[in-house]
Amino acid sequence: MKETNLSFLVKGKKVVGTLSLPDSDTKAPVVLLIHGFTGNRHESVSKSAPKGKFALLASKLSDVGIASLRIDMRGSGQSEGLLEEITAFTELEDAIVACDYLKQCDLVDGNRISVLGLSFGGLVATALCAKDSKIKSLVLWNPAVNMMEVMLTIAGVDPVMNACKDEHKIYEFDIWNAKRKLCGEFFTSLCRMSAHASIAKYKGPMLLQVGLNDHVVWPEPAQAEGIISCHEGEHELQTVNAGHDFTNNGSDEPLLSVIEKTVSFLKAKAF
Repeated sequence: MKETNLSFLVKGKKVVGTLSLPDSDTKAPVVLLIHGFTGNRHESVSKSAPKGKFALLASKLSDVGIASLRIDMRGSGQSEGLLEEITAFTELEDAIVACDYLKQCDLVDGNRISVLGLSFGGLVATALCAKDSKIKSLVLWNPAVNMMEVMLTIAGVDPVMNACKDEHKIYEFDIWNAKRKLCGEFFTSLCRMSAHASIAKYKGPMLLQVGLNDHVVWPEPAQAEGIISCHEGEHELQTVNAGHDFTNNGSDEPLLSVIEKTVSFLKAKAF
């Protein structure tokens, strides 16, 4: 596998990514990987994924001849911008520009682009697929199809309700043992972007993979089944006994099962 760090601009701010290419001279199909809220392009680490879950997935995809681009959304990782500037729609802007980059990239087959979204990235991925009918296939890892519900869980009902009163104000929250600043518009944007409406517009094949012990996006598999009920195309659902990061009591077995299924699905649908 050959990996190259790259960057492109979205509204004047640099978005950083890593392009992973198979060891082949032919242009490979490619998957855009969209990370979760406060995540980064490599995603969380574990025993089997010391460089991050997306980095491990990129390697496994490369082994079967599929390229991938994982990016830091603005306000996350090494990309420019602040977390307090993001909304659901700024995330979508980043994904659209990344997808456009792949369509014009000489190193991959821009006519064979698939998308994978994790958690908040799952909501963004559904919106991207609703806008771009040329997306070959879609994979959702523990997608936050109701991101407002997630924020109420991790940030608290009263703080979130207060933040919705003024879209232009910056608020501070205690989230995952850290102080994080978010704008009011971040929360109201979550009400204006509907994963169910988006997936109803997407007709391509879809794979949903969810952890039954996920305490961030819950309850599962009910939320995944709700998305499936809105999708008219081909779809599959994989459930594993794991949490939001696809691990179970320190074991990476669920994660490895999810990655194996993801690679198999994309190999079948991306070529």
